[in-house]
Amino acid sequence: MMNKFISVKQQASGWPAHCSSQSDKERYIEQFLEREDVRLEFAEIVENPGLRSLAKLILNSFWGKLGQRENQPKTSVVRNLSEFFGMLTNPSIYVNSALPINEDTLVVNWEHKEEAYDPLTTVNVVIAAYVTTQARLKLYSYLEQLGDRVLYYDTDSVIYVAKDGEYDVPTGEFLGDMTDELEGYGHGSYIAEFVSGGPKNYAYKVFSTRDNEEKVVCKVKGISLNY
Repeated sequence: MMNKFISVKQQASGWPAHCSSQSDKERYIEQFLEREDVRLEFAEIVENPGLRSLAKLILNSFWGKLGQRENQPKTSVVRNLSEFFGMLTNPSIYVNSALPINEDTLVVNWEHKEEAYDPLTTVNVVIAAYVTTQARLKLYSYLEQLGDRVLYYDTDSVIYVAKDGEYDVPTGEFLGDMTDELEGYGHGSYIAEFVSGGPKNYAYKVFSTRDNEEKVVCKVKGISLNY
């Protein structure tokens, strides 16, 4: 199942910038199969941002299940006074709120106390934490070598000042590899200005060698910019 959606996400990402010829594309498919044991279909490799986002969401959800909160609040519609008093006096649950709907009906929000709920067989917080721990260590390995050239970083990204003769973050197209987000603007494109207002809140001007013009990118989590 994981491999299925990895292939969907990778195919919907389109061809890597370096794949300009038929042989380059065939080599890319062969290398991906050898490295990830996931077969990509040549005809299906077409850039599709919507499909890519959907596949990414599903893949993240597989991991998220391992760290899911087990003791979720529950809501009950109560029409019997004895049932409501039973909930209030039940030592294994905690009543968060009771909302009167009419003279005969209450909507009660409640949850099990920590020592009383049944754990889910699908949850393993150790594995969930291990995944994010390894991601942070990987990111830190880049930050440590970049030093004060780093302008911004997040869970799986870093923006830094590149200098000739100094360390650059290695990039690739396989799982776990960092991606050069400027490749899509053309070879040799660069960020001319960058500003950040905090985590997941930044903007930059990039000079596109492909279009021979500056383009502005603005990212603010939770706010869609459609212009």
